[in-house]
Amino acid sequence: MIRILSWVRMRVWTILGFALLVFIALAVYEVPWHEIGAYACQVSAKIEADKAGAQVHWGDFPEECTIGRAWLSSLVVLDKYGVGVTAAFTFVLAVSTILLWLSTQATVSHARQTAERELRAYITITKHRALHYRTMLDHIIVPCFTVINRGQTPAYNVTVTIMARYDLAERAETLQLEPSPSGSFTLNPGEKTVMTADLPPLDAASIADLDSGAKVLILLGEVLYVDAFGRNRRTRMRASSNKDSVVKADGSVQLEWHGSDNDAT
Repeated sequence: MIRILSWVRMRVWTILGFALLVFIALAVYEVPWHEIGAYACQVSAKIEADKAGAQVHWGDFPEECTIGRAWLSSLVVLDKYGVGVTAAFTFVLAVSTILLWLSTQATVSHARQTAERELRAYITITKHRALHYRTMLDHIIVPCFTVINRGQTPAYNVTVTIMARYDLAERAETLQLEPSPSGSFTLNPGEKTVMTADLPPLDAASIADLDSGAKVLILLGEVLYVDAFGRNRRTRMRASSNKDSVVKADGSVQLEWHGSDNDAT
């Protein structure tokens, strides 16, 4: 935006400068210089005659006089055409002032946006896992993720919605999050919190579906918060297990990202 305004300002200055030169050239071309020269010479001679006490009239002076007195013609030009020249310069000055103001506003806005990007809160969702992942009768698997503020300022009014389901594998990208936000809290820079979702105990049918890959564990999450500049922000995630998920030594399974709901504003 700043570059565009600077480019526009330079082009406007060029156009206005050219227009002013054309205006002056036309004005000079239209000036009756022979009449002005004669009039200026008569003015000079009349002043000198008055100083000497002589009684002279305008008609007593010739139309041609000394070229050295022609500097008075500039006064006549300014007297006759000064209003137009002044108006042109005033217009140029006004346009330049407006462009300068716009450029300043754009610079201030850019600086403000840069400061916000560098200092605002950035909440991310990491470590989306399923803890205690064992397909055993009546066993409860615990899906979870970690919410962390990686920004430079606190995140205010933070609310987290987390949901987990055993569902068909093809629904991993279409299952919708059901609104059920947590209570609001503040998350300072570098702070993190672990959120968990509730799942029912495994029954024989669920175990068979998970082992065969017909069903997977789907985990959805959304974090809403307000940054230090008063702007509403959002972070979303969508992940799921699959039939090839590997159980780690600590009994957890890493859930894989799914769909376009993994984003942040």
